[in-house]
Amino acid sequence: MNKKPRRQDRIMDAAGIGRVLKEAPVGFLALVSEDGSPYGIPVNYVAAHGKIYIHCAAEGRKLDCIRRDPRVSFSAMINHGVSPEKMTNYYESVVCSGRARVIGDDYDAKKAALDLLVEKYAPGGECSFERGSSLAARTSLIEITLEHVTGKVNLPRER
Repeated sequence: MNKKPRRQDRIMDAAGIGRVLKEAPVGFLALVSEDGSPYGIPVNYVAAHGKIYIHCAAEGRKLDCIRRDPRVSFSAMINHGVSPEKMTNYYESVVCSGRARVIGDDYDAKKAALDLLVEKYAPGGECSFERGSSLAARTSLIEITLEHVTGKVNLPRER
């Protein structure tokens, strides 16, 4: 269900959405848990090519949830602050929904996503991820194909 946002004056344009997804240091991944309850977790991620990539171990609860139900929600936020005087929060935020898949044994896809993550979190660094290594076997990535993306902004106005 895609309802019209309540605060039309806070809608973020595509450039702003891209900037938030690029700059936010942490994202929040929400999944459907084993018993149908929500399961949310903060994650390191990178956004590229209309997808979100998340590094993770080769097994665990996130992967179990995705294999059972690939529907996910993802959010990120920058420029957060609180104004007690105005009784408001300031922010630039993005909320996405889509379908996730686990990149398991596809070395080339894992390496490409890891290179993007290294560039985001350690610019100029190198990803020492070698084909056939034990590290490659212990590492998975989650790829989220975005289906719906919205952004909202509420920043202090300049006087």
